[in-house]
Amino acid sequence: MEFQFSVGPLFKHSLCKLNNYLDIESVTSDGGEREVTRTDRRMVNPLSEVINRMGEASAKAQRLNVPITTFEKLQNSDNHHVYLIVDRDFKNGKGAVVGLLKVGHKNLFIIDEAGAQNEVSPLCILDFYVHESRQRLGFGKHIFDFMLQEEKVKPAHLAIDKPSEKLLHFLRKHYGLAHVIPQANNFVVFQGFFTNRPDAVNRNTRDRLYLESNSPGITRKADSLSKDRYVPSEVVPLNEASVKPNLCAPGPKTNIHMIFQGEQSEDILTSYRTSSLTETFSKPQPGTAAFRRDLKFSHKPLW
Repeated sequence: MEFQFSVGPLFKHSLCKLNNYLDIESVTSDGGEREVTRTDRRMVNPLSEVINRMGEASAKAQRLNVPITTFEKLQNSDNHHVYLIVDRDFKNGKGAVVGLLKVGHKNLFIIDEAGAQNEVSPLCILDFYVHESRQRLGFGKHIFDFMLQEEKVKPAHLAIDKPSEKLLHFLRKHYGLAHVIPQANNFVVFQGFFTNRPDAVNRNTRDRLYLESNSPGITRKADSLSKDRYVPSEVVPLNEASVKPNLCAPGPKTNIHMIFQGEQSEDILTSYRTSSLTETFSKPQPGTAAFRRDLKFSHKPLW
């Protein structure tokens, strides 16, 4: 990618590494010379234009609405690095920026081949772009190898964020990364991701115990079993007869049972009577108020 200004004063060598402090670490293609340049105020505007335009070109190539790599994001990310590869001899020394590679550590939950969830902070490939006019010429392999050397990481230990088909083909062709371990997120990891990792891997406790208990030939340590678990000091066997109720045994007789079985007594019968049942009723005598009341509210048959 060409710019209106010369990129030579910005990048002293063809391979460059930038951090959030905008320190430009330039290395020759053979790795023989290395130079660190502190970005001053005169360099901020051209450097921001280089990063922003390369990020926009990468987003366009990947059909993304928002660029992944911007000058502002780089300044606000303390664990991200942007790698650039520059053709310093382009157009009589004016130079051109050929490719961009952005990496950074992220805290992720990655599923291994056994199906267990692991918490790990791998180095992630966040953005990778080589200008269309310079693809398939070895620039991508050159900048990727430079990144692996600087970050001291193996290709299989990387996590790739939403890789394109071109990037997957690139990794399969140059680094033999073909077997993908399926994930629940947008990151792609390959077989060998968990093999001899230099960083810590924290497997989910529930998944770890489940896999250990269902894996033959694995003996769990006693201290790991007793940690944070309740172990009863004594197990007392229960008497089955004392626990299981005898549904066929007759229960205590109640008053209702005694009434229907003919075993009722006078006291029981009396307790179920009301006082109105024991009273003697007589018809009201004619001429009395009670007789007139009954006559008023009584119903006469219609036929």
